[in-house]
Amino acid sequence: MSGRVTGETDTHPVLTPRVVFLTTAAIGIAWQVFVITRGLRYGPELQPLLQGLGVIPPFLTRSFLASYRWWGLAPLLTALLTADVARRVHPPLIYGSAVLAGSLLAGLVLQAWMIEAWFAPLLAIIVRVQP
Repeated sequence: MSGRVTGETDTHPVLTPRVVFLTTAAIGIAWQVFVITRGLRYGPELQPLLQGLGVIPPFLTRSFLASYRWWGLAPLLTALLTADVARRVHPPLIYGSAVLAGSLLAGLVLQAWMIEAWFAPLLAIIVRVQP
């Protein structure tokens, strides 16, 4: 027996809006960190590879090479904004929603940018090599 009195209701739900918000924001931040670690791991190899192949990188690749070292600021900013929303008793819905969407959107944008930065020049090379 759980020690509850018959008819007693649980007034503290396990899944609160705050828990959902923090869990989803944490997923977005983790996604950003994962993409950034991949960018920092493989980014330095891209420039010499393209130069060795004599390829002029497209704009997205050049912008990736110029910026990926600064991408670590994205999860820091997202974490600060998430903490700001979480510390408020009743945060504005639009603000919390924007922070939540931003955390996920940042992960998506960084991943799409990194994939395009790598694959666009490589696909251009493959197209040129094919008869």
